[in-house]
Amino acid sequence: MRVPLVLLALAGIGCSNSSSQHPSDTTAIADAPAANEIAQWRGASQPDSIDALLARVLATDGEFFEGDTDVPSYSFTLRNDSAFKRLSQWPGALPRLVECLAKDRHAAAKWGGSRVLVGAVCGQALIISPYAERRSRLNTWPRGFQESSWTDYRSTIEKLRAAQKVWRRQLSNDPA
Repeated sequence: MRVPLVLLALAGIGCSNSSSQHPSDTTAIADAPAANEIAQWRGASQPDSIDALLARVLATDGEFFEGDTDVPSYSFTLRNDSAFKRLSQWPGALPRLVECLAKDRHAAAKWGGSRVLVGAVCGQALIISPYAERRSRLNTWPRGFQESSWTDYRSTIEKLRAAQKVWRRQLSNDPA
């Protein structure tokens, strides 16, 4: 009786190993960053209330939709979410949103059924921040800023990293 049990155990191990996914296969579907990870992005060991709110926003299901007009347009369902609005309106969150732009992680938000990079969500919060709205209303952006700093749901990590550099330079020259 021992031999069959050992064989069954070995067969079970073989089956579980053969059906497991390679770690790189699950990268795109990993959970959105948690508050602890977001705190580490800024070198902190403990998350604060901005980290917790950013984690909540990045973990919230949202969807980017393209418009049906001749002029390219899109909408983002989280723009009306209370946590997203609070985050975008919080002056202290502005530098965190800029840092979030270039993180090579996925948020829960989707476009066409696929999860987008966290930078796409953070970029949306930056666009509706009081800082950005005020400068847009007064047309006080440096020449070329909007073209090189605005991101959308299709932005690649390279585009997000370039936008982050532009935003960093803007905030160092004109703090919030």
